Amino acid sequence: MKTRGWLIFILVLAVLAVYSYLGFSYLRDNRQTHDRMTEISSLNAVLSMTSQIPTDIDQREAAAQAKLTAAQSLFAGETDYAVITGKVLRLAEKAGISAVPLSTRARAAENIADTTLNVFHLSLKATGKYQNLVDFFRLLETSDMETLTVQYLKVDRESVEVSANLTAELDIALYSLPPGK
Repeated sequence: MKTRGWLIFILVLAVLAVYSYLGFSYLRDNRQTHDRMTEISSLNAVLSMTSQIPTDIDQREAAAQAKLTAAQSLFAGETDYAVITGKVLRLAEKAGISAVPLSTRARAAENIADTTLNVFHLSLKATGKYQNLVDFFRLLETSDMETLTVQYLKVDRESVEVSANLTAELDIALYSLPPGK
């Protein structure tokens, strides 16, 4: 009878050990599952916030395309050297000053803000009264050559008299898109 009691005691201890092991394993797995579910729900919340496509995406795209087309049309002006030089000289004449082209540089490609643009350079010497030179620069600014910029300007006075003529040396650049763009 003694052996039978010991056997029952050992059997009960073995059952308790197995039950404890399985119980703790279940609790550990349940905690890991809960942690994973919490992580999944937080990732789903982040995903739902970042993957929402705006309802007005088509209108935004159309507006952006219209702005791009408008910006590109600014660069689609005249590209003939003689015509550009003639326009600038006519503006000088209209302002009442004498302008002489000193040099032109062939159209060169420049990379500006990840875009390749052609640039035509024209150097001029312009002589006239102060107000006439101001008028000339206003005419350049408001001309149909919207991408024209004055890159260099040096003004000298012929004498100290108030009514003396001024002589301006200036470099003008006119930007345009390369053919086919």
